[in-house]
Amino acid sequence: MDKSEHNNDCLDQETKPFPLGFGCMRFPSSDRLTEELIVHAVNEGVTHFDTAYVYGQSESRLGKILERHNLRSQVKIATKVQTFLLRKPEDLDRYFNASLSRLRTDYIDYYQIHMLSGLKMWNRLVSYGILEWIETQKATGRIRNFGFSYHGGYEEFTQIVDAYNWDFCLIQYNYLDKTANEEHDILRYAYTKGIKPFIMSPLKGGRLVDSLPKAAREIFARPDSTGTVRSSEEWAMRWLWNQPEIHCVYSGMNSMDQLKENIRVAKESSPGMLAECDHKVIATARQAITDVMKVSCTACNYCLPCPEGVDIPTCLISYNNISVTGKAMALVNYTSSTMLKKVPANASRCNQCGRCEAKCPQDIEIRKELACVEKSFEKFYFKPLAAIARRVMKL
Repeated sequence: MDKSEHNNDCLDQETKPFPLGFGCMRFPSSDRLTEELIVHAVNEGVTHFDTAYVYGQSESRLGKILERHNLRSQVKIATKVQTFLLRKPEDLDRYFNASLSRLRTDYIDYYQIHMLSGLKMWNRLVSYGILEWIETQKATGRIRNFGFSYHGGYEEFTQIVDAYNWDFCLIQYNYLDKTANEEHDILRYAYTKGIKPFIMSPLKGGRLVDSLPKAAREIFARPDSTGTVRSSEEWAMRWLWNQPEIHCVYSGMNSMDQLKENIRVAKESSPGMLAECDHKVIATARQAITDVMKVSCTACNYCLPCPEGVDIPTCLISYNNISVTGKAMALVNYTSSTMLKKVPANASRCNQCGRCEAKCPQDIEIRKELACVEKSFEKFYFKPLAAIARRVMKL
């Protein structure tokens, strides 16, 4: 039995958790409100809470509240360690033990490598003995599941997935980020390999609610197949929960109204619930959003490989994201996806050969658009900052 067969057997035997998980990166500033939200969430059936070592006081605040209300046995805690913190083998224990202490627990249900962007990072951790370390932690029960979070492109994702027998992954996934080409869909790839997919950024940091163009808002205002008028947020969440491959969707919720609404939608949702006309509504709204974007790239990957190593789809998608996530977040994703690799894959590496344009089914003027990407993202400070980041990763 190979890896995917073994893990899929495990998935078939495991009951899925409540479909809504609590993303803990941005708790409210009020400790009282945070406590009310967490307690209410658990009482309503929410079991999964996702945090990270670098999320400020998130781990400590979550741990205190769970301990105060004796809720640890009722929940699953997911936390992460950043690769740039792991500079020597001893750091594996150092940061893991720190998370345990902050969370006031003696085990982590879902421990993950944060923003794992390629095999180079993973191989460095392997050289530190992480494979043996994970086996030890699992054998002693201190780690129940081991995985990674990911923000990059399809090719690197498949390489990471195939490099180890992961238990789960945390991926950015929503109706807009989803690739149009099913063959290059990271959710399906993870699932077919027997890995439990957890979802982050279901609303693209709120942009699929707060920053929708007028045309998309009008489309979502139409009644669905049941005659019900739903909010754009509910459309986005229901689209995710319609997919049986998804294990759990994390959402950052900082108001009681938002939490209650998400819980209501989660309880009313189930895989396969959307009718064909509902899918058409989402597809039409998605098109309305992409119409205001800068490039019509669908990330089909037909333009690859680039002889200079440019990750063309990632460059163009990052450029498009300026219209959705804003310039700052788009720049962060662009830098992490193209520069923190063994060989940089940023737009300015393009030598204008034009081979990619001959293969593009969308007839995109790729050379012209890559020049726009370079102008937008690669200011005078871009390469020095990227070089510093790469040196930190090497350490």
